[in-house]
Amino acid sequence: MKTIFEVLGYIASVSVLSGILLFSIRALIKSKINNYFSTALENHKHDLSLITEQTRFDYQRKIHDFGLYSGKRHEYYPILYGKILRMHREIRGFYINSTFHESFLTSKNSFIDFIDSKKMHDQRRELLLTLYENGTGTIDVYKKQIKDAKLLEVFELINSVHDYCYDNDLYFSANVSTILEEIFIIVRELMEIIKKDQYNYSVEDQLIIQRNYNEVIELKNCIKDELSKGYYENKESN
Repeated sequence: MKTIFEVLGYIASVSVLSGILLFSIRALIKSKINNYFSTALENHKHDLSLITEQTRFDYQRKIHDFGLYSGKRHEYYPILYGKILRMHREIRGFYINSTFHESFLTSKNSFIDFIDSKKMHDQRRELLLTLYENGTGTIDVYKKQIKDAKLLEVFELINSVHDYCYDNDLYFSANVSTILEEIFIIVRELMEIIKKDQYNYSVEDQLIIQRNYNEVIELKNCIKDELSKGYYENKESN
């Protein structure tokens, strides 16, 4: 009987030790697992923090850059529209501003006052004065010289406006740039039209003049819309 009890005691001891060992192993495994996931979680939090900080930095930088970009657009658009309006005012007023009347020939002072009121190069001014003083000028000659001087003035203004658009196109939206391209195409046609006498304008000429007016209105509305609400372009689609 003693032997049986010893065996049973031994078995019980082994069972207890096995249970303790198994419990310890489980506890160790659980500890390792918890430690692994805790470390992984902390690393994830750290990485997420870095990503969040980088995202915040990129966002703030983009907001800053957009603020600068938008500020330039708000600065250039009013100037652009003013230049376009002045250009078209000069084109539409070409006929009136290039007329010449015999009354300007009543005296040398009247003639000088007239030519000084026009923008022209010194060589043309000297030519007109020479024609007047020599008495070799005719009404038709004076009209042609004044008209050519005004044409040159308008051409120089158009080139100036075109250069402004070209230099600052980076800050213009795609819509504004497209409208400007159409405007300058029409302007080239207008420069041929204004060389005619107003009474000789054809129906097609009138349609081109109206189309030009419509494009300027469209430009105005487009600029007002972008400045009042802000404008965002999808650069990835370009």
